[in-house]
Amino acid sequence: VYGSKGTDATCTAQGFFIQLGTTAAFINVSLSIYYLLVIKFKWSEDKIKKYRIYFFGFPIAIGLAFSFAGIHFYTNLILWCNNGAPWWPEIPVILAIGIATAAMGMVCFDVYKTEQASKRWRQAGNANNNSMSRAVFWKSFWYLMVFYLTWPPYLALQYLWSSGKAYSLYGLVLFAGTVVPLQGFWNCIAFKRGPIAKFIKSTKSALTSRLSNSLVGLSSLSKNVSNAVPSNVNTSIAVEAANEKGTLPNTDEKKEVNDVTLG
Repeated sequence: VYGSKGTDATCTAQGFFIQLGTTAAFINVSLSIYYLLVIKFKWSEDKIKKYRIYFFGFPIAIGLAFSFAGIHFYTNLILWCNNGAPWWPEIPVILAIGIATAAMGMVCFDVYKTEQASKRWRQAGNANNNSMSRAVFWKSFWYLMVFYLTWPPYLALQYLWSSGKAYSLYGLVLFAGTVVPLQGFWNCIAFKRGPIAKFIKSTKSALTSRLSNSLVGLSSLSKNVSNAVPSNVNTSIAVEAANEKGTLPNTDEKKEVNDVTLG
């Protein structure tokens, strides 16, 4: 690559850590399994703590295994140095997307079933009965959107590179290379969605209130200026306009109006 300052060793190092970065996808899988165990299977916090090491250990072990397995395959892929072997390097990402989607789908379905079963014991079967289902659904939805926004473009790019078709797709290369490092940012947006929405709503309300007050103030100022203008000035203006249009037919009428104005 023109202007490149790296070596084969630095390319291998970059590829190793990019492959290791797929560990982040499995950390999200651990989080989705945590929700599944707590909500659907009613695991206590004490029981979760006993298995906490596995929630972190498995993602790290999988990431390291694939990173070391790719040492002889790391090569320049235009945007970065990554595993250039066909097809198998992206298996962890595919598994992570599938497992996270299945786990969060099971959570939503379980909450929905619980809500429907408890409806019989409620006195009022109104729309509020499904509030928990909606809340869980939307949390799961945004959680999965983070996954889908981050990893599928990267996955598509890697497979297209393996097939030799991605080298002319500059738009896909740019998009995938931009979003894949931003998983932490998307997670922050997803989990802080409530406070962010409240801030936007309060800011919009404040701006609307200020604009409304400004318009009221301008309207009041216009009325005050209009009331402050003497009536004889208004009459003079009317006379001048009438003179220009020729609506005052004779001199006597003009004199009479002028006398009223000066008087």
